[in-house]
Amino acid sequence: MPFAYGLAFALFFLAGTARAAPPIFPLNRVVPGLRGECHTTFAGSRVQSFPFEVMGVGKDFAGPGRDIVWCRMLDDPTKQMVIAGGMSGSPCFIEGKNMGALAYGWLFNKDPIFGVQPIESMLELLDFRGNARGRRSLFGAASSPLPTSAGMGLRRFGALAAFPLPATAHAAEPTTGPLPLPLEIGGLHPLAQEFVGRALKEAGFSPIFGGGGGRDLGLADASDLVPGSPLTGVLARGDLNMAATGTLTWRDGDRVLAFGHPFLGAGAVSIPMGKAEIIGIVSSYERSFKMSNKGPLVGTLTQDRMSAVAGFLGRPPRLVPMRVKVTRADGGSRSHALEFCDNKFFTLPVYQTALAQFLANVMERSDEGTLSLRSVVRLKEAPPLVFQDLFAGENLAWARGAILDAAMQLGRLYANDFARIEVEAVEIEAAFQPSVHQVSIAQLTAESREARPGERVRLRAMFQPWHGKRFSKEFEVRIPEEAKSGEVQILLADAARLAELSGRGAARTDAWPFFLGAPSAARSLDEIVLALNDRRPSDRAYLLVTRAAEGLNLGERHLPALPDSVRKLMASDAGADGATRLSTLILSETQVPMQARVEGSRSVTIRIP
Repeated sequence: MPFAYGLAFALFFLAGTARAAPPIFPLNRVVPGLRGECHTTFAGSRVQSFPFEVMGVGKDFAGPGRDIVWCRMLDDPTKQMVIAGGMSGSPCFIEGKNMGALAYGWLFNKDPIFGVQPIESMLELLDFRGNARGRRSLFGAASSPLPTSAGMGLRRFGALAAFPLPATAHAAEPTTGPLPLPLEIGGLHPLAQEFVGRALKEAGFSPIFGGGGGRDLGLADASDLVPGSPLTGVLARGDLNMAATGTLTWRDGDRVLAFGHPFLGAGAVSIPMGKAEIIGIVSSYERSFKMSNKGPLVGTLTQDRMSAVAGFLGRPPRLVPMRVKVTRADGGSRSHALEFCDNKFFTLPVYQTALAQFLANVMERSDEGTLSLRSVVRLKEAPPLVFQDLFAGENLAWARGAILDAAMQLGRLYANDFARIEVEAVEIEAAFQPSVHQVSIAQLTAESREARPGERVRLRAMFQPWHGKRFSKEFEVRIPEEAKSGEVQILLADAARLAELSGRGAARTDAWPFFLGAPSAARSLDEIVLALNDRRPSDRAYLLVTRAAEGLNLGERHLPALPDSVRKLMASDAGADGATRLSTLILSETQVPMQARVEGSRSVTIRIP
């Protein structure tokens, strides 16, 4: 193996010395009526050309000072006369000089008209520097934070989470704009397609289900890569293959430019770059695309910016191993393995797609069910993120819940402000039962409505199983010594209600400030991980004794009984230190295992004389 890699790098070096970039045709010389040739691959890996004529220059089309050259295809070796997704990056030459990359087009385009990204704009990427794990997007500006109001830091729609988007990504596809990069996902189960198809489109991808295959996943010789050759950005490989196909625009030794527009606009990235074999062009009234097979890796994409992607030929980047084991009710199991690129904007789509794909075989067995899911995300220089929960319901609600919640936990890490995370490995175990194990809390009563601190109160709760007969459980809860005269609430609740309490400013007397799995007051990445790991599982009920409070959380200090004027003054002075409003004080908490998913909440009020 060392010899093979050494030979490959020798070939890269020799190829680099022989592949000098051609001269450029500057934008200020472009006028209507000029003719040239565009190089692209219509089938296989052979680069062909088609003639075009310049129609004119669209001033500021892609932003202030960012002009686009509009051209018309004059002929096509395939006689299809279409501008297809996957042609992005195809170099356009005038007088043998590189003018830029075919990059823009229209939906429902009747005429073969396309926009060219000027090569000068693309060459600017060669001066970009930046950490591939950074948070900077198209123009080097910080990408938009994930909104936390939508639940665990991810945008949501319908049943699944939308993936985090760069600041410039848009959910609605315009009638004119960058050509879509076909994101080919090989062998995706129809149920998995239904789960993630819309979410992938919302995230800016153009998913093509059924393509993206390929067996040679090693390191390849790149000497035959020339402008016009197909090029892929590989997001996942193994038991799930995901790769977006475009075209190489410019090469100078081991440096390359491609696509002529952003992949997703993620800024500095580290994405495996590979070859591709074009099967053919699929014509469509809406938008045509190239269908391809993924080839071996040849290097790394390092920049994903407004005008292009840039990278280097050579050793591909480190990929994250992911292993998933799914066990059925009959005891049989199936294991899956893949590798994916570690990036804030790309990991979550891959993560959710992989979960949907590997759960699909049990999804098709029953739309009713219960799933126990445990995932461990191992991080470099941080504790592992451990997620474990139980999901149940009909109409595949159990699958939607598992896929969404597991991804949202990981999304919170990518959204943190303290440190860049580096995922080292992901391990997931899932066990499925084709029956719904779920109970709702129907009623809670107390034997006495009055008690003193230190005394015990007897409780009786009624539970309603899914399609079953109600049953009751009896508990005793001790009123804590610190309970003051007045009233306390005894609350029997599910995990979701506890999370809701946390979001509204509840505090435990025995906990650190970001208890209840709410990391909003965390002061480091480690604390965020520990808070997420403290998330309450859904297979138990939670018995709380609480009282109302009007105070503040200041770091590790809880100040539950402040005069209104003092509270407002301290909140103003300490706001920069993460002061949060305290409205509920949790005096005690007891967990009640139920061996089923618990939903709902009930409470009783106890008077303290």
